[in-house]
Amino acid sequence: MNLLENVQNFVCFKASACNENSFLKSMELERVSIAVFDKGFNKYWYFSELTMNGVGFVTRLKDNARYTVISTNDIFDELVILLDQVIELNYRYLKVPRTVTLRLVSYVDPISGEILRFLTNLMELKPMTISLLYKNRWAIEVLFKQNFEVKYFLSDSETGIKSQVWVALTLNLFFTVLHKIIKGAEDFSTMVELAAKNLCSYVKLGNVPENAANLL
Repeated sequence: MNLLENVQNFVCFKASACNENSFLKSMELERVSIAVFDKGFNKYWYFSELTMNGVGFVTRLKDNARYTVISTNDIFDELVILLDQVIELNYRYLKVPRTVTLRLVSYVDPISGEILRFLTNLMELKPMTISLLYKNRWAIEVLFKQNFEVKYFLSDSETGIKSQVWVALTLNLFFTVLHKIIKGAEDFSTMVELAAKNLCSYVKLGNVPENAANLL
């Protein structure tokens, strides 16, 4: 998903037992682009490769990760940033010991109080910007779980799973375009909910009224 477009521009289906390396080979990231990964994805050799290719990334550091602090950066006027450090991570790739130097930003959620640790190779950006980049990763979660309620699959077959995902992606594209062309429209989630609850009614989505919430 491209953050500027808010719609999916790359979709790849792989079996759950498939090795992650096959997926990485299918995804080509352009130089100076920024990738945001889930916490479960921690391939230090791949992070090193991205850095050498000029591609930025942001992810969550695993709780049991071991690292060495190289230096600590000063923090200016950012109350939710606890630490901004440069660290070294040791790993083995092709049976050879290697080291990668990355940045670790520790952020405290002002609402829950939870401490989140973000791992990145973006050394020049403000620590708060790093935190916001990861926050926007949740757009894909909102798409599937909130807007289109793809919380579980209705079928166990490959065709059924792909069909359900493609329907959600198509609807997301449709409502994204509609939301952009309607002036003074309700927020995106309200438009989707309005359509879902009025499937048996005639509602012209092109003229969403200001009091659309009354139809929900």
